[in-house]
Amino acid sequence: MSKKFLLSLAVLLLALMAPFRVMAAGSAVPATAVQDLATGYYFIYSGVGNNKVISTMDARTNGSPAKIQIMSKADCQLFYVRRCDNGSYAIKSVYAGRYLALNGNQKTDGTQVTIQTSRSTNTAYWYLTKSSQSGYYNIMSVKARKALTVDGGANRNGTALKIYAADGTASQNFRFVKLSTTQTAEKEIVTDIATGYYRLQNQANKSRYLEVAGNSFTPKGNVRLGVTSGQQEAASIFYVENLGNGYYFITSALGGYALDVPNGAVSNGTNVRQHWPHKDRSQRWLVRKTDYAGFYTLAPSTGRTKMLDTRSNQTALGTNVIVNEAMGSFTQGWKFVKASEPTVIIPNGVYTIGTQNSETSLLTVKGGSTNENTSIVLGTTNDSNSQKFTILRTSGNYYKIVNAGSGRVLSPKGGGTTSGTDLVQATYNYDNGQIFKITGCRGRFRFVNAGSGLAIEHYAGRTTSGTNVRLATNHPTFVRQSFRLTETTVTLDSTRGYTYVTDSATNTRFKVEKQYLTDPKVGRDVTEEDFFAAVLYTEAGNQGIPGMMMVAYVILNRMDEGIAASQGTGYVPYPGTLNIMIYHYEQWQVARNGALTNVLKDVLAGEAGYLSNARQAAARALAGKPIVLTESATRYTRQSATSSTMATLPAGTTIKKSAFKYNSFMTPAAWNRFATDGRHPKFATGYGAGKNTLIYKGHVYFMDGEVW
Repeated sequence: MSKKFLLSLAVLLLALMAPFRVMAAGSAVPATAVQDLATGYYFIYSGVGNNKVISTMDARTNGSPAKIQIMSKADCQLFYVRRCDNGSYAIKSVYAGRYLALNGNQKTDGTQVTIQTSRSTNTAYWYLTKSSQSGYYNIMSVKARKALTVDGGANRNGTALKIYAADGTASQNFRFVKLSTTQTAEKEIVTDIATGYYRLQNQANKSRYLEVAGNSFTPKGNVRLGVTSGQQEAASIFYVENLGNGYYFITSALGGYALDVPNGAVSNGTNVRQHWPHKDRSQRWLVRKTDYAGFYTLAPSTGRTKMLDTRSNQTALGTNVIVNEAMGSFTQGWKFVKASEPTVIIPNGVYTIGTQNSETSLLTVKGGSTNENTSIVLGTTNDSNSQKFTILRTSGNYYKIVNAGSGRVLSPKGGGTTSGTDLVQATYNYDNGQIFKITGCRGRFRFVNAGSGLAIEHYAGRTTSGTNVRLATNHPTFVRQSFRLTETTVTLDSTRGYTYVTDSATNTRFKVEKQYLTDPKVGRDVTEEDFFAAVLYTEAGNQGIPGMMMVAYVILNRMDEGIAASQGTGYVPYPGTLNIMIYHYEQWQVARNGALTNVLKDVLAGEAGYLSNARQAAARALAGKPIVLTESATRYTRQSATSSTMATLPAGTTIKKSAFKYNSFMTPAAWNRFATDGRHPKFATGYGAGKNTLIYKGHVYFMDGEVW
């Protein structure tokens, strides 16, 4: 082969390759593609009309179409455009948190452009090429090599975006207008918000408000989006203090902890929390106006161009709150909605009780003693159970306060009712002198004895270790009679078989078995489905799929009842989260006798093949499938306080989920044990005496709530 021929061939190959250059990943990039657009936030204007921009039209879900819309500076019109190493760009909707992509992985002319979560294929990557129209680009699909196009070139609100072969028309021209941080951040500073109680409403979803997650009374507790109704409304109320010059100090109406940026860090995505109130720079917020009346941005003083925002610009319940680059998005807009000082109901749980003027000075059982009538004094924080108290609500704002180390309650010494009576721990005897009314908010709580009307105080306002704690005449303005509550956990030992956790589904604290802390964890070690199957197996593994489904529906009915109750203001009987439900203290024997632990360990080791039927029962129950009896059952239907009719349900009977409203069960042996112990008269009359019950394969299910 001649050198002349080889040279000609090389020239020909170079000519053929001229339109492309090779990417590192191995695919060709158009020679006309440019990367002169910097990564940042942009509004993307269409060439069909200067007032039209690309928009997700307020849609967030996968597959929602992209369209053009009249420019309004709405969140759904703002995109984060990222320059990629491979010569392309990714274009992400700020509002939806999803990327412009080809619908259904298609690449033919007329393919709809939508928003998608995944960027695992080239359908969500785009090349930019210069348009003949000055300042405009063509946006070319990496996968299809076709141009983003306003369908039909129509300058009409809501016109769809599709891909077509490049044709040089204005319908394929787009102009990127960068959102300026300076423009966004340096709005007019607001100095006239009056000090007081407020709810902070999010502009992107006006049914969402800033709240302290789980009604937390802990420093470093999470802050997120919530609603204003529910058992603990105070979680969404904050005290806003005007510090002057546009800066504000914001504390929770619950524990009095401050809205805080950890260590003043202002990198994008830094999670915002509550923390000890120090009024330092990480807890001062600069408030500015937005383009929308009544809504403001909040910037930490450590980073004036960062804003209080929601993670990934989402507004779902429970979305965490972060600091993020100023971008003018609706999730960065907040309205201060005036509120009244709330009535704070202290959630049942374990707390330290500290003085107002020292973070380290706590109510302490003297010497860590467990003895009757031991004095309560102040002590320096040492994380012992002698400084931890279980606060249990009896009614309204009245509580008994139990020391975690001794199990004894706070009491006036000798039942005294005069000012100066020492505070001690004593055995609970159901006396009003051992009940305290707890009132206050913002971490400033007063404990007034229900028997005497005297208030707990630390002597003379001293905070040194050993300072006497006593009952004294109630003076609502005395700082020495004001205490802060901080959630904590009991230090477990062999004699203490429980702890307390907050159930996120009901925002309620529950006492749970200690195995909750040591068993394989749901969501980390085992799946929720396998956990559910393990519970059904240990509770009813000998009853077949129908019996295990009945147990499953009892559990799910209780969870639904707890969640429903949490939407009101009364007592919440059950957790709404599966594992907290099962470890609920003294409710499920298998959670504390080792049976459940052993099965979960088998699941973790991959040795739980015997759960086959239990997994089927769990899956069917979670899907709401009906129960099909494989053996006959007996059903009693209440007719009066003492009588019920009886019916036999033969094998093959189908029971729909909606008809299985039983929320408790036990074995006949357990029923008979309670019936004969002399302390449970409601059991003595039998399953069918004025009750609604179902008997199936050795379990008694009942609809009348707990028969106690």
